[in-house]
Amino acid sequence: MSSASNPGLRVLRFILQPKGVIHNQLLEKQRIAEEKIKELEVMFAKLVKLHSDRTEMPEGDR
Repeated sequence: MSSASNPGLRVLRFILQPKGVIHNQLLEKQRIAEEKIKELEVMFAKLVKLHSDRTEMPEGDR
């Protein structure tokens, strides 16, 4: 049975890893999460600017 079809086995393999390996995996996941948050913040800022630009246009120019 593969670990993909058995979530319990995945958890057990994760738990049995050395502490340093788990720490490095968590640091990598945190780095990826922070990158995704920054990407979302940039996209949100662009949407806010686009919305404010559109709401400042005269009614006939929209």
